[in-house]
This record gives sequence, C-alpha cells and structure tokens, in this order.
Amino acid sequence: MKKFIKTNFDFTHTEVRGLTLLLILVVLAEFVRYNYSKWFPETHYTNIQFTPFEKRWIDSLQQVDRLEFERKRYKSPEEFERFVFNPNTLPEEGWARLGFSRKQAAAIVKFRNKGFRFKQKEDLKKLFCVTEKKYRELEALISLDAKDENIVSKENKQRPAFTKLELNTTDSVSLLRVKGIGPFRASKIIRHRTRLGGFWSLNQLKEIKGFDDTLITGLSRYLTVDSMRIIRIRINTIAPEELQKHPYCWYGVGKSIVNYRSKHGQFRSTDDLRKIYALKPEQIERLAHYVSFE
Repeated sequence: MKKFIKTNFDFTHTEVRGLTLLLILVVLAEFVRYNYSKWFPETHYTNIQFTPFEKRWIDSLQQVDRLEFERKRYKSPEEFERFVFNPNTLPEEGWARLGFSRKQAAAIVKFRNKGFRFKQKEDLKKLFCVTEKKYRELEALISLDAKDENIVSKENKQRPAFTKLELNTTDSVSLLRVKGIGPFRASKIIRHRTRLGGFWSLNQLKEIKGFDDTLITGLSRYLTVDSMRIIRIRINTIAPEELQKHPYCWYGVGKSIVNYRSKHGQFRSTDDLRKIYALKPEQIERLAHYVSFE
C-alpha cells in the first residue's frame, strides 16, 4: 500500500504514513458499523412491570406523539370549517379556518398580494401547500365569483359557543382546540396531570415551565377544574417508593410522612400531617388535596 501511494502520488514519507493510517481507520469504522447489529442485537424489554402512574404517563405521551404527527401539516378533517370562498379575496384568517397553518395562510396572502390571481379553480394547485388531497377537499367550495370580503365576520357569528373543558378528564386532542395550546404544551399538561393525579386549581399550571400568569388567564376562558376527579393517595397504606414519586412528595417530604406513620400509626386527618414539624404549612396545604385517610 505504501509503495503504491509513494509511486503514484507525490507525497512525503510522513504523509504516506498518515494516509495509510487514515484508510485503515475508515475501513475499520465501516467494518464495525456493518457488524454492530450482529454483535449487539437490540434487546426488547417486554416484561417490565410499570406502575399505574407510569402507564398513564406513557399512554399520554404516545397519544400526543400520534396527534402531533397527524397534525404536522394540516388540522384534522373534523376541524376544517366549510364555507364557499373566493381565493382572490379570502383574508388570512379565512385560509386558517380552512385548515391551513397560520404560516401557510400568511404565505398565500403574500403570494396573492404580489399580483397573482386565481383565474380557475385548478390554479389553487399552484400553491406550494396545496396537495392533491387538499385540493379535492376544497374544490367544491371554490367560487371565483363569490363576494366574501365579510365572510369571516359572518361565519364567526354562526360559530357555536365554546364549551369549557374539564382539565382532569379532557384528552390531549381536545386540548388542542384551546387557543394557546399546541401539541408541545398539551403533552406537558397531560404529563404533569398524570404525575400529580389531577389538578385542583388552574394555577397549578404555573408549575410547568413556560406557563405564566398571562397564559393561564387566557386559558381560564376555556378550561375548568373539578377537584373531585383527583386520584388520591392512600397515605396510610401506600409504599414509600410509590409515595415519593408524587411531585409534592419529594424525598424529604415522603420520608418524613413514612417515618411519622411508622412511629405514630395511621393518619386520621390533615391535622395529623401538621404534627410533622419537617413539613412546611404550604407543603401540607398542597398535599392535602391529594391524600386519602382511608
């Protein structure tokens, strides 16, 4: 190898050694990559036993992942609004209501403002974001003669009132109907709800990174909380390791509760929790919503 390189290329002795070493490393890397799956076959863990908390958490993540994939390009067909429209005059909000994202709607209007006119229905296919399937869904609604300058305001008057969603029972699909909540925020809400066992106040959303007072004030128009839906902890029988998985029972809190239970017996009420001097009043107040003394 060295003789071949030195004979056919004008390299120094050091460069020849370097190139030879590089070629050896490349060949070795390809060999390892090709045989890696044979040497280290993938292990499938099918017998892992998950706790109820973990099962609900995994199910909610899978549901949000599926939903995000399905909504990556357009809204689901059930969420499309159906009305006759003129693509030459339809405003940005109208395109969004037809199932296009805000970014796509803005791009369509910008393209039209540069002078493009729809002369026939098929011209809609010239838009980069209109697939053949999307065109078939909209074809019957296109009317180049329609006067739809006020169509958005008229359609808004016909919209049914939004029924508030109960935060402890709603699913991630329904959450996406709420203004201000997308797939990422919906997954965070479902995940935190699963870990807690439910919400007793909308303000608990502040515990999630990215949720501030302004956002929660806006969400209060669409969400309500029923604290009776909370999954409560049987504090007198729950195992220490399970207790400490709750967000409000981190190591110090959970350990103090278990130690008190071991020394003094079962808890009868929240007053017994107050006898644990290691717990702060605000910790007890939050935890009281999640414990059962059965």
